[in-house]
Amino acid sequence: MFKHRNRQALALAFLLSTSSASAEPLDILSSYKLALENDSDYQAGKAGAEAQQKAEVLNRSQLLPSVSASLAYFDNSLRTSTDTLSRSDKYPSSSSNLSLRQPLFRLPSYYGFLQGRAERRSGELLERKVDQDLVVRLASIYLNVTNAKLTVNAIEQQLQAAQGQNAAARASMLAGQGTRVEVDETKARMDLLQVQLVEASEALSQARQRLSDMTGDQEIDAFTLDPAKISLGPLGAWTLTEWVEVAQDANFDLRRAAEAVKIAEREVDKAWSSRLPTADLVAQRSVSSSDNIVNPGARYENKQIGVVISVPLYQGGYAGAKYKQTSAELRRARAQYDATKKQIALAVRASFSGVVDGAEKVRALEQAEQSAAQVLK
Repeated sequence: MFKHRNRQALALAFLLSTSSASAEPLDILSSYKLALENDSDYQAGKAGAEAQQKAEVLNRSQLLPSVSASLAYFDNSLRTSTDTLSRSDKYPSSSSNLSLRQPLFRLPSYYGFLQGRAERRSGELLERKVDQDLVVRLASIYLNVTNAKLTVNAIEQQLQAAQGQNAAARASMLAGQGTRVEVDETKARMDLLQVQLVEASEALSQARQRLSDMTGDQEIDAFTLDPAKISLGPLGAWTLTEWVEVAQDANFDLRRAAEAVKIAEREVDKAWSSRLPTADLVAQRSVSSSDNIVNPGARYENKQIGVVISVPLYQGGYAGAKYKQTSAELRRARAQYDATKKQIALAVRASFSGVVDGAEKVRALEQAEQSAAQVLK
């Protein structure tokens, strides 16, 4: 299926590249390469996807050992006073500490690691969606430019025809064979077409500006489509139901919604497990010199290894409220997944009908064009 889509994209690019061109035209493939480097929405989306993919590494770090070190140095000035004696002492003191902590039992961190995996997968899907959206947006904007150019050209031709009709009506009236009504009717049509030409020209200018903003090229223009080179192909042997199923399986938004459900589930697990005890293996070594006033010149070295167990007893109702909050977020994520699934099915049905009905409309317009040409003859 994806190979078929690629062939369709290449065929469209060929049609656009070989059509008649205006000043400084650029084909859609070259425009795509420029958009990869200059489109702000694409760059922002890629950065967001990259950031989300780091969630697994960040959450995994909560299960791995952590090592910390500290070093302190002080100049001390000690003044000692009694009823019969007063003395001042100045001496330096220093201390250093090296500590290693390895989590042994931390369920919230484990569920956070699983949550990070889901976020990483969601980030990968987001990256692919950003790539896909760039193609869709560029094709839409590019074809809007070509359509606007065709519209301007068609209105110009109609205006030329109306001007000829107005001139003929004036000549007929001067020859005594026409009426003032015919002159006014053709003049009114000319005025209306001139207004439409201004609107179409403005629409073309805006379409070109959007294409320039996306590609970063202020002088860019699109090739003009050649309708004679475009054929209406069938949608294939798939039924509408099959199209819906394939779209739901491949849609990045729906797949990210499924990952969002998994992320919300892990958040509920983290909230529930936050009430459980935690256990860490701790090993540390500390060295200090003159760190107390009793024995200023003494040096101490202490080595420790053991297990630290922490038991949460009461947190002011935070744990219960957090669990209820995450449960509500999980229900929301599941509802959003169902809504996204329905929206995709609706969009596929609308697109399927649009393609089928659009093909019939094109055929009807082609037949109408042939009939109009016959009437003109």
